[in-house]
Amino acid sequence: MSWGLGGSKSKTASSNTTAAANGHSEKPIGLKAFVEPSNAVLDIVFLHGLGGHWRETWRASEAEEPWPKELLPKVIENARILSFGYDSHVTSWKNVVSRNTVTDHAANFLRDLSNRRDKDDTNERPLIFVAHSLGGLVCADALVKSNSHPDEHMKKILARTKGIIFMGTPHSGTEALAEWAERLAMSMALIKQTNSNILNVLRSDSEVLFRLQTEFHTMIRDRVKKSLAAIEIVCFFEELPLDNFGFVVPRESADLAGYPTSGLHYNHTQMTKFPDAKDPGFDAVSTEIWRWSKPFQPKKEGQSSAQTRVAEKTPHVTSNNPPELMNNSDLTPKIDDSNKQFVSDQRQASSQSIPFFPHHKNQVFVGCEKILTAIDRGLENGHKVVLHGIGGVGKTEIAVEYCYKFWKDNCSVPIFWLPCDSSDRLELALKEVAQRLELPGYDDIETDVAQLVCHHLQNWRNHSWLMVLDNADDVELFRDEKSESADGGDCRETVHPLANFVAHMKSWFSHRSLTVDRLPPTDALAMFRAKLPDDLKHDKLLELQSLEILEYLPLCIVQAAAYIDQCDLSLSRYLEELKDSEILLEHLNEDYHPLRKRFDTPRSVLKSWRLSFEKIQKRYEQAGNLLSVMGFLDRQNIAYDLLQGTVETRHQLNQALGILSGFCLIVAEPSKDSFRMHRLVQLATRFWLSGKKSRYQALALKLITSRFLSLSTISTEQRRLIPHAKLVATYRLDSRDMKLTRSELQRCIAAYDLHTGHYDSAASYYQDAYDECLKLVGSTEKITLHCGGLLGVIRRYQGRFDDACAIQQSVLKSKESIYGLQDIDTIDTVSALADVFERNGRFDDAQALTERALDVRKRVLGDKDPKTLESFMHLALLYRRRTRYAEAKNLYLDSLTVMEETLGRANELTIDCVDAYSSLLREWGQYDESVKMCNRVVDDRMILYGEEHPKTLIARNNLALSYWRSKSLAKAEEILRDVCASHERCGRQDHIDALQACSNLSIILRDENKLEAAVIFARKAVTGRERRFGPDHRLTISSTAELALTLTNKDDFEEGEKLARRVIAIRKQRLGAEHTLTLNTLSTLGTIMQRTGRFNEASDIFQSVLAARINVLGVEHPSTKKSVKQLESLERTKLAKHHDG
Repeated sequence: MSWGLGGSKSKTASSNTTAAANGHSEKPIGLKAFVEPSNAVLDIVFLHGLGGHWRETWRASEAEEPWPKELLPKVIENARILSFGYDSHVTSWKNVVSRNTVTDHAANFLRDLSNRRDKDDTNERPLIFVAHSLGGLVCADALVKSNSHPDEHMKKILARTKGIIFMGTPHSGTEALAEWAERLAMSMALIKQTNSNILNVLRSDSEVLFRLQTEFHTMIRDRVKKSLAAIEIVCFFEELPLDNFGFVVPRESADLAGYPTSGLHYNHTQMTKFPDAKDPGFDAVSTEIWRWSKPFQPKKEGQSSAQTRVAEKTPHVTSNNPPELMNNSDLTPKIDDSNKQFVSDQRQASSQSIPFFPHHKNQVFVGCEKILTAIDRGLENGHKVVLHGIGGVGKTEIAVEYCYKFWKDNCSVPIFWLPCDSSDRLELALKEVAQRLELPGYDDIETDVAQLVCHHLQNWRNHSWLMVLDNADDVELFRDEKSESADGGDCRETVHPLANFVAHMKSWFSHRSLTVDRLPPTDALAMFRAKLPDDLKHDKLLELQSLEILEYLPLCIVQAAAYIDQCDLSLSRYLEELKDSEILLEHLNEDYHPLRKRFDTPRSVLKSWRLSFEKIQKRYEQAGNLLSVMGFLDRQNIAYDLLQGTVETRHQLNQALGILSGFCLIVAEPSKDSFRMHRLVQLATRFWLSGKKSRYQALALKLITSRFLSLSTISTEQRRLIPHAKLVATYRLDSRDMKLTRSELQRCIAAYDLHTGHYDSAASYYQDAYDECLKLVGSTEKITLHCGGLLGVIRRYQGRFDDACAIQQSVLKSKESIYGLQDIDTIDTVSALADVFERNGRFDDAQALTERALDVRKRVLGDKDPKTLESFMHLALLYRRRTRYAEAKNLYLDSLTVMEETLGRANELTIDCVDAYSSLLREWGQYDESVKMCNRVVDDRMILYGEEHPKTLIARNNLALSYWRSKSLAKAEEILRDVCASHERCGRQDHIDALQACSNLSIILRDENKLEAAVIFARKAVTGRERRFGPDHRLTISSTAELALTLTNKDDFEEGEKLARRVIAIRKQRLGAEHTLTLNTLSTLGTIMQRTGRFNEASDIFQSVLAARINVLGVEHPSTKKSVKQLESLERTKLAKHHDG
């Protein structure tokens, strides 16, 4: 028996026996049928993955039949459902394994499927594919082959394809899957054969895989260009690691650029095995299939579409209404025609939960009909509806209930729920919205995701959406000042673009303010009774007395009912305890008054909470400790796996969570893998534990730090941990160990902020951690040096080169003293310092350090190590900066050869090398070759990232520059206008790359003599860069030089000369008098001299520029020839002036 990642590890001898007994023992190769109804109008075809089986891959261990046979026909009744089996094992104990490649399997699949459809005359049927793991590559290759096949019945496979679901398919390769398969093969190598053809294609550097993805994307794009029907594609990735192995196909490989991606809460082997129709994975996958098959389903009489329901329910609302900022749950809709794009994200209206929604539906929600009706009317009239009221009154629950009512009638309309109680949580939610909307560049660190989403929604014509801004009154979270937190920690929240987002979203609509008051006694009584145990004897008088003390607040009513249920109390006994709690709080009134005043906390919250908390502390110690720790974490998204660090066993954790949930002190998120606390419950917990605050703050700090350190790369879990981490990092604890732990967490947060582009925040955390390490362990400890080095990197990103240089030099001196001159860690700092010098124009110093780093890395790591290759590229860059083009070219080509051999063409470092090489060719005047290299970079990045990703746009910008240099001005202008438009569509107008595109476009427009437009774009680039980098930054100076030349061409000599002289002075100092950029601006100044009649000065300048260009570039270089023509022009002008005189 053999098993693989596309199959099931739980497949045993007994399960095989069962399969045989049920008649499934036939050879598992070829096309098999799950169901073949007589009324079939479409085909759904399944392909298993590595080591999988046509049937068992799709069957859960507890199910008798695979879900495509048992469950899917109940969703889609008129589909023939097939499964293709092929020998995808890389090894076998007993049998000789197939030597077939992915291409061979794809050819066999295409042949079998097309022949079957041809024989039974079903060639015109629509096709939907569901492919797991390796099966996704087989499916993609089969469609590529169909596209180019000469036989008509083969061609129709692609022509009739309507959709593909890729489940854990390694589109860009996966070292993990290849490593696992290779490990298994090696462990058996003595007694059987292996299929290395499949092993090799799985790797990220596989040429075969790169070819397949290139051809597949090209095929898809060609269909769009030819106005053929688009193929729907959805990718699913595994959210859980495989035991003792980890993630098999990571999300980045399972993603297919330009198409929606969703997670399934399973590991790689289990993500295809759905036990029943209630399984969330089955719901997600089957809904996609149902949506694609919907056009082929018979329409039921009288049935109206979701679009019709939206149009009937909600009139057109524009975004031009004036707004107003109000409190708490802020529902902001924009409704017009139906939104087709988001049907793919929605579930059928009969489903129990809204897609991507963080709240369950409250099954016993009572009352509030008037306010729900008022919300509906307010939204229909084009208002923003603002709910405000005291804490615990049920604003969020009302918003949740309205969303479910709205979604029931408008299931195709996306609903966005944004928590505004913390900047980090809001940013995380906005990134998820941007990803859900498939907005290009949402994951780019330079993208302002708030601006991106805001811009898209404001311009999202003919689409409907509903947005909820929860806790939108907490504007203090976005202040630019440090203040004491509620529990005594020091707050480090700063002004954030998200504050502008909240205000901007509210500015789109006039608002209707609705006050949410305490429940009327009748509604409160109905809620109380709905929550009380069924067997409890009702007593209206006792119930109303309890409700009066609880102030008719929903939060307190829910907690009270839960307390009665958990403690098995009678109503009279509960009322006695509640009155005792009220008396105690009268004595504590002085203590809790500041808390109540600051956070609008009703007394009843503390009354009901105290009863529950004291009972838990007495009876359930572990649950009490767990609640205490949770009280000092962020109150939302408290992950189950995180909490496991507070107890010894999962059983203990499950018991404790069950108790807290039973008392309604915490609520499980819809995903069931995380929990949240009501804000007032958390505040009450902190208030009651004020005497033990330090203990539980320390536990929370250690818990978060330990979890953060266990995550080696930026991941979804890290993003969810960040709000917790930034909160606990504010806790000031006295012990040395806790200070070191806090410093360690600060470094983790800083690394995350650095990765996500929040440089100022990262610098602040690194600075604090660095200062703490200096105090606690001294300047020579490894953690201090590591922290200092990263702080230097951030200062370089911020453009603070002097600070970066001082820090890196200090770190380097210490490392050389401690570790030695040849240590790799020391050399990493050498390389970082060289980078700072290069960016600051200190090329001699940078080159000396780079050569030192390269020498050590070659000896210690080898010529083919990525770090060594990076040093080669950096040295080539420095040669470029010094116009030593021939030497730079040799380095680039040598590095590129090694990268293609060791890393593969699709590797980002390889693509970066090609990009740098194309820039060298452009600077050197080899324009045709530069265009060729640029096109390669564009194609590779388009495949990896999609058409509007920032990295792809950078490549297209560089391609435009190469066309410009080769005098293809119209082509260059067309590309750059499209690049600028893409940045505009994505809300990235002030992005560093958008400003570069503006600058380049101004140059091309100038060369086309479109001077008015050129000046506009040039000024935009200058002002944008001044604002972002300062007036003396090299990019600002570059834009200033171009503006000076454009003004000169426009005969605005006064401003042009002023700008040119400033640029020349700075460039001479930084780059040298003979650098090509310095010479270019000198040439501009010479032109100004000539055209303003200062011929002698112009002649001196042109002569010096010509001599320098001959020396640096050679006689044949275009710039040198241009200098000759300038001198000739000057002589003709002088002669003409002489004759006129």
